[in-house]
Amino acid sequence: MSDLNATMRRIAGLLAKAESTSFEAEAATYRAKAEELIRIYRIEEEQLIATGSAGTIEPIRRTVVITHHSSPFRHQYGWLFAAIARHVGVRYAQRWNSETQEHTADVFGYDIDVRLLEMLYNSARLVFAANLEPEVDPKLSDADNVYRLRSAGIERNKIAQMLWGADLGKAGHSAHAKVGALYRQACNARGEDATVSGRRVSASTYREVYAREFVSQVEWRLRVARDAADAAVGALVSVDRGKRVDEAFYTAYPRLRPTPPKPAADDQPTKARKGRERGLTKAQMAYFERNYYGPTAQAARSRAEMAAEQVELQRPTPVKRTEPARRAGELEG
Repeated sequence: MSDLNATMRRIAGLLAKAESTSFEAEAATYRAKAEELIRIYRIEEEQLIATGSAGTIEPIRRTVVITHHSSPFRHQYGWLFAAIARHVGVRYAQRWNSETQEHTADVFGYDIDVRLLEMLYNSARLVFAANLEPEVDPKLSDADNVYRLRSAGIERNKIAQMLWGADLGKAGHSAHAKVGALYRQACNARGEDATVSGRRVSASTYREVYAREFVSQVEWRLRVARDAADAAVGALVSVDRGKRVDEAFYTAYPRLRPTPPKPAADDQPTKARKGRERGLTKAQMAYFERNYYGPTAQAARSRAEMAAEQVELQRPTPVKRTEPARRAGELEG
């Protein structure tokens, strides 16, 4: 069987090559080879387990940091982590570390899957943070910094404070206007529309939609990659592999082991059915119009799609899945 450390180094090297090339066809080839190595290793591992020569190959347990509590996008980081956990086939329970003020995950899975989770999540988290929580880069010009910060949906007053320490009580208006002018200048230099500009764009809505759509795009690309790998190499090894991970998870968290649901009485409509019958309120309709279809949402969606392309994942042709997706995480406590 292949050495896991060597396999992970090869996978990381292939993904680095995919990121460095400007030719999409070449990048796709590197990504496809990385996905193939992952699947082949899992198949070899399952063959050893089936023949009884696996030794101590069994699910492991590891703690992974999701994000710090201070991040305004801690929920979105959790969604991003959950999408990648489902993709690699691990189970986890979210935890809170009061000493470090961090949201963590108690992860259960096979070593290669846990390592793959860490590799993919760290890559996606870095891209997410660079696009939605950027800091001032002293190596860049003011115009380039304004472009990065404004493209993340950060308010102009806050950008002025970050760049120049502007006193909003005295120089607030001029600093505010300067940020707007530099942003338009940077967009013109790039041949882009100044999407995050004007009174019609809400910064808070823009950032909310941007974060949501980024996670959605990454999740879609993961699903496409897994479907293509199933078609090329075969469906993920065995049902028993998932069951062994489940058992390790439920042994550690017995309270989360599912119990059979109680059948609902025929004459008692469920809450979900009642909700569908009621329809949406005017406030709910306004929310969806603002967060999904308005100009702010459209601008954020476009930026999120561009940002998600920076995450190194495979994007081959999708095929029909033959197995239902399994829930990766539960909330403990």
